[in-house]
Amino acid sequence: MNKKAKVKLLVSLAIVLSLAIVVFLSTGSTTYQILELKALDLRFVLKGERVSDAPVVHIDIDDQSLAALGRWPWPRDHHAKVTRILKECGARQIVMDVLFTEEFKDAPQQDAAFAQALADTGITYLPFYFLEPPSALTPQIRELLLKDITISPEAAARDLGMDPFILRERLPQARKALFNEAVREVLRTDPDIGLESLFGKIEQTRGWFFFPEDENYVSAHFPAEQAARFFSTRFAMDPGPGGWPFREDPRPRSVPIMAFVRTIRGGGFINAPSDIDGVTRSIPLFLKHEQRLYPQLTMAALLDVLDVKNVSALPGRVILKDALLRGERKDIRIPVDEKGSMLLNWAGRWGVSFKHLSYHAILRLQEIREELQHGAAVSAGDLAYLTKTEAELVEKLTGMVKGKTCLIGLTATGTNDLSPVPLQEKYPMGGAHANLVDTIMGENFIHKAGAGILFAVFLLTALVIASSSLMAVLTWAM
Repeated sequence: MNKKAKVKLLVSLAIVLSLAIVVFLSTGSTTYQILELKALDLRFVLKGERVSDAPVVHIDIDDQSLAALGRWPWPRDHHAKVTRILKECGARQIVMDVLFTEEFKDAPQQDAAFAQALADTGITYLPFYFLEPPSALTPQIRELLLKDITISPEAAARDLGMDPFILRERLPQARKALFNEAVREVLRTDPDIGLESLFGKIEQTRGWFFFPEDENYVSAHFPAEQAARFFSTRFAMDPGPGGWPFREDPRPRSVPIMAFVRTIRGGGFINAPSDIDGVTRSIPLFLKHEQRLYPQLTMAALLDVLDVKNVSALPGRVILKDALLRGERKDIRIPVDEKGSMLLNWAGRWGVSFKHLSYHAILRLQEIREELQHGAAVSAGDLAYLTKTEAELVEKLTGMVKGKTCLIGLTATGTNDLSPVPLQEKYPMGGAHANLVDTIMGENFIHKAGAGILFAVFLLTALVIASSSLMAVLTWAM
């Protein structure tokens, strides 16, 4: 090889290796991440859709149900009736992706009826969610209020050098956020404390004075904080001796009302952040809060299905210990990212991969039975028809839900639970629950390549290109 050829070879190698290093270093850029995510989406499209054999069925609060039952939200006695019917027809679990964080003040007897149905059936899981931190409680405002919780907007404006008009709006919101923190702090050490003792405890430990409107706010909000504390007592998990390698989530929680927290089988969070391009591809399986672990809603139900008593984690792995899967005991090792989120192996578009039932179709059974109870007002022919229809509907529902986890969620047009996923632009996010079950029970995990593997791929590519350049140079030199 002559000198000129050697120079060309060295230049070629330098360019190729430089490009490999540049590409590798760009893996943390937004552009590269989006391209990588879109490549993942393309793989879902290319592999096609499949019918899942996961033991789940969707109960859809769909357009048909809204047309029959009226505008959402519905009276809670509907949920009580559906819960009882699903239990009667052999459903193993009911996972409701519906929030019940406030009492139904116009008809409290409906809360009591639903709570009784939850207690009697014992198979329902309800969600909670982590709230976003209040934007009004900035570090500067927090520091000021901790010194003087009663400070006026005008005095705060002078101290902070801010517009008093802005602080008239922000200061009350920040004060409420601090009151909530103080209540949570007391409940952590004394979960059974009463309201009067609560005020005394806060005044004693923080030196705060409560105006009447402040007392009214704390009094109204106290039951929600009590429910959150009781929820933690019932359903949060111990991270175990190995700890939890993923970050703590400091956000406050909004949980179901106390009457439901006392009577549900289980519960979990429903927060599912999207990726940087707005598409939902993964779900956090557990979140750590105040040194306790909280499962995602469907994960809470799945732990019971798999009879999992212990969960552990390593960087990049969540391990379901001694799970009962397909008749055998085994550890299920789930690949997760640095936040503890698992990539969902989406089975298909909405309505393709999982079985569905309309919510109203289930409630229709109760309507038929109520008509049969008024048999004196029904003709003999109608009575026979209703009796036959009832038997057929019971048989159909039993065939659909027996032994299954029933996932109840909003799917109607115009509801706010529609988001883009890899296979569909507007996908009812209740479907994420079924895909989570399918991914874990089928062990259909997606493994994301680590930095070492990426570098090896880039280096191998560079060497292949360099080898091609070498062959070209040698051929030219000959």
